[in-house]
Amino acid sequence: MMNPESTIQTLNLQSGDTCQTDEMSAQRLAAIVESSEDAIVTKDLNGVISTWNKGAERIFGYKAAEAIGKPVAMLIPAGRDSEETEILARIRKGERIDHYETVRQRKDGTLIDISLSISPLRDGSGRIVGASKIARDVTFRKRLERQQQILFELVTQINQAPALSEICTTAVDGIRRSQGADRAAILLYDSADVMRFHAWCGLSDEYRDAVEGHSPWKRDDPDPQPVCLDNVANVPLDEHLRAAIEREGIRALAFIPLRHRQNLLGKFMIYYDTPHQFSPMELRPAQTFATQVVFAVERHKSKESMEQLVAERTASLREAVAQMEEFSYTVSHDLRAPLRSMKLYSEALLEDTAASLPAEANHCLQRIAANADRMDKMIKDLLTFSRIARADFRLEKVATDRLVRQIVEQYPGLQEPRADIRIDPLPPVLGHEPSLTQAFSNLLNNAVKFIAPNVKPIIHVWSERHGRQVRLWISDNGIGIDPRYQHRLFRMFERIHPELGLEGTGVGLAIVRKAAERMGGKVGMESDGKNGSKFWLEFSAADDEN
Repeated sequence: MMNPESTIQTLNLQSGDTCQTDEMSAQRLAAIVESSEDAIVTKDLNGVISTWNKGAERIFGYKAAEAIGKPVAMLIPAGRDSEETEILARIRKGERIDHYETVRQRKDGTLIDISLSISPLRDGSGRIVGASKIARDVTFRKRLERQQQILFELVTQINQAPALSEICTTAVDGIRRSQGADRAAILLYDSADVMRFHAWCGLSDEYRDAVEGHSPWKRDDPDPQPVCLDNVANVPLDEHLRAAIEREGIRALAFIPLRHRQNLLGKFMIYYDTPHQFSPMELRPAQTFATQVVFAVERHKSKESMEQLVAERTASLREAVAQMEEFSYTVSHDLRAPLRSMKLYSEALLEDTAASLPAEANHCLQRIAANADRMDKMIKDLLTFSRIARADFRLEKVATDRLVRQIVEQYPGLQEPRADIRIDPLPPVLGHEPSLTQAFSNLLNNAVKFIAPNVKPIIHVWSERHGRQVRLWISDNGIGIDPRYQHRLFRMFERIHPELGLEGTGVGLAIVRKAAERMGGKVGMESDGKNGSKFWLEFSAADDEN
């Protein structure tokens, strides 16, 4: 395990002639590196690991003694072997690599999503001798994005499914993919009050025959709750049931009730081939799946009107989305406190000891402060996105001409001599003024940000009328957006040009999309990837308000 003394040696801090203040500063720096939740690793130009902090131990599973002296390629899964060669080639040229998202392999063989930031390491003469790497585990964020996407796909497919069997098959595949499970199944009560398999994935006939009819709840249970077995070997089970589970190779499973009002209809089953610790956060999308399946099942089994089912399904989906947004909002608030501490300590250390620390140590501290600041901006953007998504507001007539001109007056970067902005007369639209302000601010600031070096931004804002709709355009002379990547543009955390080193969190355009949707509008863009971009927002004209 890397300790503060080895970190000091890595950063070339001289112990023989330094004063006590320098030693204390070095120890504080080493402590910051060691306490980081991110993996902080250094390697030589052959890709051999030279230092390894506790964050690396937590993320990758290797102790420092197991990693130091070994090639960093041991973390790279099959099929990605060329990545390290390309990274080292760029480092030898003196390039920095920021927020490169990829996949790495832990000691236990599991794959995790990683965001890498890599910088060249130089010796006292300025010669590049290796690289420092900061690796952040973004598995949770990626998984949440996948779960949200699968959830919305599932709801659409279930609404279109013509038969109960298709509903169940779609739901089983969706919950297995969302949870990263090895197998899944749906069982429903039949007319004899026996739970029977309706759809399954990865289960043998022998297993289904052995466990069909089993339920952890009574048929008339008014409030059945999920039942999770993290490790089958450690829980008491009926011997017949245990034998069937173990023969099938199942080592962890969860029972998710399918309930409509006060009636238990059946259950979702999620299976893992290795012990698996279930968390309340992990079960939330599974329960959302269950709710959607229940509505679809009831649609086929009852005489309820379609209007009532749609209203209930919409309310359920809104509740699920609100829960996920509330969770994101809470996490965002909880994350800001340690970030502020990280930035405060690194800036305090820079202010007190910048003159006495080596250049590489100053560089590391500056990177820590900059990354903490960037993360704080991302969290604030997430809060903005959550606020727009959850806010209740009424659409009103908004004078877009006045609004856009006020935005330009508020941002010096949008004014002469930094930028040339031409605004044609703009008609009023039906919208929510704070949300429109946020959307236009994001688009205008992007227009002056994503510009080639030494080129003055030239921006044109105008409108088009199409029947009862008004389309508001913002064109620029920036670097443009490759058509291959435009389908990703309005998603969360998408940064199309990270290699340019421009500031950005990947949330700004997602905020624009969400704001437009909440106002009943649309958003889009056009670009050939070379000659700037044209973004548009479309809303109902205010003169059609009645």
